[in-house]
Amino acid sequence: MLAARSIVYPVALAGLPTLGIALLGSNPLPDRAVFVSLTAWLALGLALAAVRGETAKIESRLLRISVGATAVLAVLLLARLQPGEYAGAKVQLFLAQNVLLLLAGVLIARNAARFDMYLTLALGLAVASAVLLVQQFLSGTAEDLYSGRFTNSVDINPILAGRQAATGILIAVSFVLAARANWLRTVALAALPLLGISLLAAGSRGPVLALVVGLLVLVSLSLADKRVRARLLTVAAAASVAVAIVPLLVPGEAIERSTSFLIGSQEGVSSNGRLELWGRAVDAFLEQPLLGLGTGGFAELEPVFQYPHNILLESAAELGVVGLVAVAVLLAATAARLSAVWRSSVGATRAHTALTGGFFAAGLVNALLSDAIEGTAQLWLAAGLAAGLEARGDDQAGMD
Repeated sequence: MLAARSIVYPVALAGLPTLGIALLGSNPLPDRAVFVSLTAWLALGLALAAVRGETAKIESRLLRISVGATAVLAVLLLARLQPGEYAGAKVQLFLAQNVLLLLAGVLIARNAARFDMYLTLALGLAVASAVLLVQQFLSGTAEDLYSGRFTNSVDINPILAGRQAATGILIAVSFVLAARANWLRTVALAALPLLGISLLAAGSRGPVLALVVGLLVLVSLSLADKRVRARLLTVAAAASVAVAIVPLLVPGEAIERSTSFLIGSQEGVSSNGRLELWGRAVDAFLEQPLLGLGTGGFAELEPVFQYPHNILLESAAELGVVGLVAVAVLLAATAARLSAVWRSSVGATRAHTALTGGFFAAGLVNALLSDAIEGTAQLWLAAGLAAGLEARGDDQAGMD
């Protein structure tokens, strides 16, 4: 029923099963049941959107580029598939998440009301997860994973929990800066300390660094509005409240680990093996620059880490120069078209573009420091949102 109403629901509410697992304390469903159900729900939402005619007459240069680059990557991933369970899972995840979320993002951002609904639902889900974690800290039942990493359940990856909180913070800050409704700005402001607790409790540097970069982009693109400059003080006040509250609930080891790159800790890309992985990827590309190692081939070199933790180096090492170019084109085109849409837009469209720029910047940081290509779905979603914003601008120009 929800998929029949809007494509927003399968995208914005994809975290509901995770919240349900946290409330139950464990995952009662069979293996892969959540993944299969969410993929089917998203595919159904896209199909029904096409039936409703929402895919008709979409004019977007970025959409053509991003779909073309994604199609090239999908063909390469399938054509160069190597034996092994990891390689097969890699292709499945890319097709089920990256490809589908790219298309869904276009439909969401093309309509301003649809985009607002997506943001509101996504923020609500992030806040609900944060509230549950606060309750668990207060009751002493928060799950401590991997030494100083806290999430709602042992079945929930703390890195993904941190990213959900970071996304929630980006949305909340955007609402405080640009939302017209006073109640929405007030709710978003109150949510910031809660989301800060959830972010730092995860004990992961990646989401915090990605959030910092995403916020810099969001704020930089929003400063042209005089109201935004005045409201930045309100955001700063909420941040101060969060700084005071977080240490009262979150153990110091989690806070220190999350913010180690900000406070001058020695932990960094060299301490967790990133530099070594990147070097192996460069060597692999230089040895086979045309065809690469094949999908999942890097895992044969590094059975523990499995991928280089950098999307550009991964695509080069496994898919060769064509794969590297396809990823680079997608990233460069998205950044360029977002800049163009921002310059030509006003009002809600400009605010949405600034936030999408924050999403894209945060997703890019994760993709360059942490993710495998099949784990960059949020980056592909941001590319889809950017294409949808460009199509919205074309729709408005046509009406004028």
